[in-house]
Amino acid sequence: MSTSTKTFRYLIVAVAFAAFLYIAGFVNADTVYGYTTPEYDVDIHANINQTFDYRERITVDFGEEAHHGIYRYIPLGSKYRIKDIKVNNYEYDTYTDSGDQVIKVGSADTTLKGKQTYIIRYTIQGIQDNDSKADYLNLDGIPGGWETPIDKAKVTIHLPKDFEFKDLQYYSGTYGSTINKYGTWKKDGPTIVYEAENLPKSAGASVYGVLPEGSWTGSLSYGWVKNLLLILVLAGTLIMVLLRITWGRNPEITETVEFYPPEGLTPIDVGYIIDGTVDDSDMTATFFYLADKGYIDIDEYKKNKFKFTRLGDLPESEKPSIQRFFRGIFGSSAFKDYETLKEKEPKKLTVRTKDIGDRMHHAFEDIPSLVDDEYSGGHKLFTTKSRKADRIGKMIFFLVPALATALLMFLNTTLSLLYSAAAGLVVGLFFLALTRKLVSIYYYRKSRKGSSVALKFALWVTIYAFAVLGYVQFFCLDSEWGYNDGRITTILLAFFVIGPLVLLGMKSRSDWSAALYGRVLGFRNFIRDAELDRIEELVEGNPSYFYNVLPYAYVFGMTKKWASKFESIPVERPSWYSPYNTAEDAYFDVVMMDSMLNHVSTGVTDVIHESIAKSSDSGSSGGIFSSSDSGSSFSGGGFGGGGGGAW
Repeated sequence: MSTSTKTFRYLIVAVAFAAFLYIAGFVNADTVYGYTTPEYDVDIHANINQTFDYRERITVDFGEEAHHGIYRYIPLGSKYRIKDIKVNNYEYDTYTDSGDQVIKVGSADTTLKGKQTYIIRYTIQGIQDNDSKADYLNLDGIPGGWETPIDKAKVTIHLPKDFEFKDLQYYSGTYGSTINKYGTWKKDGPTIVYEAENLPKSAGASVYGVLPEGSWTGSLSYGWVKNLLLILVLAGTLIMVLLRITWGRNPEITETVEFYPPEGLTPIDVGYIIDGTVDDSDMTATFFYLADKGYIDIDEYKKNKFKFTRLGDLPESEKPSIQRFFRGIFGSSAFKDYETLKEKEPKKLTVRTKDIGDRMHHAFEDIPSLVDDEYSGGHKLFTTKSRKADRIGKMIFFLVPALATALLMFLNTTLSLLYSAAAGLVVGLFFLALTRKLVSIYYYRKSRKGSSVALKFALWVTIYAFAVLGYVQFFCLDSEWGYNDGRITTILLAFFVIGPLVLLGMKSRSDWSAALYGRVLGFRNFIRDAELDRIEELVEGNPSYFYNVLPYAYVFGMTKKWASKFESIPVERPSWYSPYNTAEDAYFDVVMMDSMLNHVSTGVTDVIHESIAKSSDSGSSGGIFSSSDSGSSFSGGGFGGGGGGAW
């Protein structure tokens, strides 16, 4: 076979294949979609107040396949609103779905065949933009999401006058097209016309123009919302600063030199005075306070397993918080006569860590309120006015982000005010929680090791900073959700910086509390900075000095530091502690006490957490241990647009 014959045969096959594809293309619209769109005619009347009255005349041919009708979806945007929707001679329903305004034409109870012509009318209300240098015309004529090809497409735009455009661009094609790929555009005075035949599916047509500033007059404006937002943030910031200046100033704190805790103060008291809260370490230190006082023995009967033995009656002079803790250890027998129990029920004098979970769980819940009651009236840690200022400040720090978020979303989205308010509520609570965490760490700065507090504070400041930057990006700069206004962004950033600084230390101490606080700080400083010769002098006068101070060092997070100061000072093992290795000649080092204290604390907290978990499983609650507006210049980027099809 000659080469020319082979070439001719290949040509025949290629032509036949091309013909098949061509025919398949015509068949596709009917067989795949079940209908065709012979005509899509859009007439837009633009008004001087930046409203655009749309009339869409859509002719579809259902052929012999029954359909209920058609639907149109139009993207909802921050720069315009859709209103006054009407459909001629057909039932219809309107609703929003996934950021679109949906117009569903037809009835579920009725089906149609053959050609149908639908006329949909609606008005798009443009919103005044932030650009003071120009106005804009940005309209979608043919929607870029129509699901079939269109045999004949036409768009007619009637401008209110023959504008002198600084720039005018026409686009057609699939979403994002930056050229006019299909059909022709023509401008004749105040009228712009687009016409195309055989427009492919999902191909739209858009016009974008830059106009002199002031071309649109009487546009819908949300300037009052922006002004309200600015006033809200400024007022909130100012009120917080004034509260700090007037009610949140601390009296002068004088740190005295103290070798012992102030008279009558337990570890729980010292922990509460120094940071205003009763936390885990304050209460756990009470085990060692009771042991040092001679009320209990601590026996490590297995490695890291402990039991506590009652050695006598707890004096009535001990504070309610200590009595409640003692009852948490020994239960109902805690206040029965010691000698009687020793004689008749000696087993009740000893308990193991694993047996006290439920009792200690409830004791740890009750003790903070007992301490609050004790430090009330004339013995309040913080002044009434400063506590009120702290509450008001935190309320403001919740309300301002919440309301700002709701208003920003209302400005830039079509979500209802209710949905915007719900989002604002979540954001407000989030920032309030972050700030409360920062404030709590700030108050803990004197009751923990400086390095650990500094590290934790730096970590949470970093988290807070990223949260603020994320908020600004999402709600102030993002093109979809954000509302970009330099003044609003600046004032919000100032609020997020000033707010936490004002809240840190908002609660000011009473004169009585300031004096006691100075003594507690002096005691803490001595534990941290004491010199060897001074400690030797104190031990000489009181051989139990190390153990007297140990529970308080634990509260301050300085157990290891306190023990290290006694490395060269002989200190015998305390009579109240029996380690796991009980040999008489067993090596003992006071530094080992740090490990013992931590193991006791871990064992107790573990059984308390188990008790909490059981309570939660049974349905009860339990919880402690919480320490530019110019628009888009491409096909499908203007007012209106969207898509649609048959159903």
